[in-house]
Amino acid sequence: MTVTEDDLTNAIIKSNREYHETLTADESGSWELTVCPEAHYNYYGTRGVADLFIDETYSGESWITIYELKSESAVRGATGANEIVRQFNKMRRHFFKDESNEREYVKDLRFELCFTPSRYTLEHVSDNVDIYRSVSDQVLTDVNFERWGTDVTMRSPDDVRPIQFFGTDWSEARPFEHHAEIANEELFEEYENLFRKISNRLLD
Repeated sequence: MTVTEDDLTNAIIKSNREYHETLTADESGSWELTVCPEAHYNYYGTRGVADLFIDETYSGESWITIYELKSESAVRGATGANEIVRQFNKMRRHFFKDESNEREYVKDLRFELCFTPSRYTLEHVSDNVDIYRSVSDQVLTDVNFERWGTDVTMRSPDDVRPIQFFGTDWSEARPFEHHAEIANEELFEEYENLFRKISNRLLD
């Protein structure tokens, strides 16, 4: 069965709400969770939509993740990796320029380009490792927060722990396949050959 973007959105929201409940169980502080699927932005006519915006705020400081989700059907419908990256970069550059999305105190910000699991999406990432690596490496002068980063990942709605292809927690100090297996063993085992193929591509 093909995983849709809605499947993954619902799973990520559920996971964040469960985590939020563990935070609010500790009455030592005040946590607030903002969840916004289809978060719009508009900056002088540059319009777009982020698939999912999540803001966990404590005492006025925000931990934010903004997701761009790509299902197999979305990848098939794109002209290629460049189109996917162009859309993602547009969101990264302009989301917080919209005054309605401004935040004063952002403790940590993550932009995440996340693929749903399938053989097709994994082959797509494997064929375009250099393009997606550049997304994570790119420094955006438009983003004016002290601590922020970009991750390229894959998540399953059955277990939303991400396997990170590139990003803030990824290190070339160990083979990618080792990192992937530790990050989400079930997802790794389901597509082991393809994850190992990506690992080999990263060594080329």
